Amino acid sequence: MKIIQSSNVRLGAAFSGQDPTKLGKAVSGDKLRVAIKNAFVRLIDLTIAEKADLLILAGDTFDSPDISQNLLDFFLDQIRRLDKIPAVVLPGARDPYQKSSFWEEWQILLPAENLYLLTDHEKATIEIPGLSATIYGFPIMADQEHENPAKKIKRYGKSTNHIAVLYGNLIHDGDSKHGDYSFSQKDLTAGGFDYAALGGQDGLLDLTAVGIKAAYSGSPETLSSDSTASGNCLIITLDNDLLAVEPKQVGSLTWKEVTVSMEEAVDIDGLKSKISELSGPDVILKATLEGLALFDSGFNVPQLQNEIKGNFLDLEFVDRTKVLPDISEIKVQEKTILGQYLKVMVERLKKAEGAQHLELEESLKTGYTLLTGKEIW
Repeated sequence: MKIIQSSNVRLGAAFSGQDPTKLGKAVSGDKLRVAIKNAFVRLIDLTIAEKADLLILAGDTFDSPDISQNLLDFFLDQIRRLDKIPAVVLPGARDPYQKSSFWEEWQILLPAENLYLLTDHEKATIEIPGLSATIYGFPIMADQEHENPAKKIKRYGKSTNHIAVLYGNLIHDGDSKHGDYSFSQKDLTAGGFDYAALGGQDGLLDLTAVGIKAAYSGSPETLSSDSTASGNCLIITLDNDLLAVEPKQVGSLTWKEVTVSMEEAVDIDGLKSKISELSGPDVILKATLEGLALFDSGFNVPQLQNEIKGNFLDLEFVDRTKVLPDISEIKVQEKTILGQYLKVMVERLKKAEGAQHLELEESLKTGYTLLTGKEIW
């Protein structure tokens, strides 16, 4: 039996309240939402190409239970592409089962013949005809206690394959501090399942290496620079007592951070070349510029960003360059207009602080460039 496993897809994610110190703070939510949908399409493509027997979505398929009809139609269109391949979906903490939600509507009137929902809070099993498989799992319910989902289910019956679908946090055995929907390794083995598809984590975690028949697939798309183990789904192969877990990349986004010294870049063309080496249509880059930005460079960060940002999905510059090595040591020819300008600016820079100092530095770059007869780059 071959299973494609995914979780934490997060269709419809809002991406509000992003940490301004993190990479990607400026990435538009629209770009990330498109990337999520594209990753989900590739997940369905893979399920079809692998001729899988089953697709499991182990929680947080949607970012909330309040989803637009257009997005629900998109999801259902993709599920119907699977034709006769069953798709089992478990509500997670982001998209919990609640009254008057689309989950309740779907439970009453199933919108696709191959869609199976683990939405019954009283009956934890689904029997899938033709697969000799029993799927176990209770949905995350809105406004209810965050209890251990693994302790509520246990293997029974004569199916060939017994598969648990669990959403929650894996803790160490004996850990006294339990988070939401926590379960331990001992809980996973106590159920006696052939495999447990786990959801609720952004990153891949394969527990078969330590003798536990369970794994987190992580999110199919990498949605932040911190989620280094995401962007995958899992291909699970069950053959009697044999179990194989194979990660498969379906995400396309690449998050990069780089610090560039202006001394290393030499000139503007050198800087542009260094940044462009990291480019790509799915690359989100945060480039921090440090060091001395010489007057003669006519360096302008916004213009550089506008010129090359089309080579990236998103490009962010953090300008930490300095205009002068040490203001107190600057000597100027006071009889020239340029000298008079520099003298005034140097005195003002000595007294300036914070944002005003940064504004004066930027003004000094522009003024020096113009007064020396150069074009602002």
